[in-house]
Amino acid sequence: MYYRAMLMLAGWESESNKDLMPAINTLQAIIKHARKNRNDHVALIAGLAKFRVIMANSYLDIAPDSMAEVKELLTAGKVFPRPTDGDTHDLTHLQPVLAVMLAQFLILAVPLETRRGNVQASTEYLNLLHQLMDRSDALNGDAQTAVGRLQVPLGSFRNPTGSGFVVQITPASVLFQVTFLVSCIGQADVMGNKPKRLIYGSEGLSGMTFACNSTANHLQHPSTLGLSHALSIKRELQTVHAELLLDLAGLYIFSATLKQAEETLHKAIAYLRNHDMFETYAPRVCLLQAQRYHMLGRREKAIACYEACRYISNPGSEIHLVARTSLLLFQLAAPGSDDLGGKASQINEIKGELYATQSVLYMAAAKMLEAVTTESIQKSKKLLGLGLQSAMTINNNQMRMLFLVVASSHYRDTMQDSCVTMLKTASTIARKLGIAQTVKEGEKVEKLGPTGLGLWVAQRIGM
Repeated sequence: MYYRAMLMLAGWESESNKDLMPAINTLQAIIKHARKNRNDHVALIAGLAKFRVIMANSYLDIAPDSMAEVKELLTAGKVFPRPTDGDTHDLTHLQPVLAVMLAQFLILAVPLETRRGNVQASTEYLNLLHQLMDRSDALNGDAQTAVGRLQVPLGSFRNPTGSGFVVQITPASVLFQVTFLVSCIGQADVMGNKPKRLIYGSEGLSGMTFACNSTANHLQHPSTLGLSHALSIKRELQTVHAELLLDLAGLYIFSATLKQAEETLHKAIAYLRNHDMFETYAPRVCLLQAQRYHMLGRREKAIACYEACRYISNPGSEIHLVARTSLLLFQLAAPGSDDLGGKASQINEIKGELYATQSVLYMAAAKMLEAVTTESIQKSKKLLGLGLQSAMTINNNQMRMLFLVVASSHYRDTMQDSCVTMLKTASTIARKLGIAQTVKEGEKVEKLGPTGLGLWVAQRIGM
């Protein structure tokens, strides 16, 4: 009864307060009490709930500690494979409660490690998630996990006792679709004819049609939960569908596959409007439209969309920050903008916010902003080198290409061979970022990539 009451209190605190620290503190109290009394499953449930609250509300300064706490609990239960386990770790016969908790942990851990730039950890977690979703009996046919009801036993992992209590969890059908979305997030490298991010996004969307259209009517669920429960599951699936569409649109934009980008954006907008989600996603749609116009070289349209995104997005959100950063870079690139004195405070403010995100990608963008606005050539070279290293660490070839292009300008007059090498490397990356497209005349496959940048580079090196 104590655990049930405390979990209900934490749920109420997370929904009714803007400050989520009371909910986090309540969950921490549950963890402490459960570990003291060797109720390991309860401690794991509370730890995972705490990790989820932290991630959902971007408390990223404490997220790594929370992740480590949950991982420790999973390892103690011999659920999380140790490095020495190799391929012998049995994911097939995990108890339902442990299989679901491991899946939930991995779904949260992959985006966090990707954001932090820990590519190896992110890849390992993603591979483990795929193995779990493929092999686990509990996630592939168990009646309780299918409907999102989980029996949490008391006692230790080795000696569970009593019936414990029942909690409502994310149904397995939703977990499978979220896995496709997380797989997209975990694939930063989008080079090649058919990058994995494109495959996961496309496969996730193809599997969504039946799930979204049939869940409310055909999902088997306890009658005590009623139709509202089925409709809430359907809403979760619709949200994942929208996220996949927008992620795919972004992939097409940055690979300069602009016809598909426009078509996918139109599909996303129609989907959001049809399911009453457009207002929630409007800032992101504006940002994607701005980036598409930016890629097309339509400066005025891009600026208008960035301005709209800045206006309708929540101040303090990362979308708001991206829009402001993009507008600032447009100002810096405008003719006659050599005098940075009037923009110094704005530059420092945005640079500080980018560093504060604790995202390796945004911190690399901060280095780029600082490099192009500093008066010291040596400092600029150092910042560009650090930014290039960050881009390579996280396998982000779009950022790598941009750092090479900007860095080449420092060597144009003094080390022309190095300058040309950088530009040729950037040109190669640009071509490889293009998604293969079949041209109607014959069977020729043409890969262009970001054509604007490619043409600019070709002009510089006389290709």
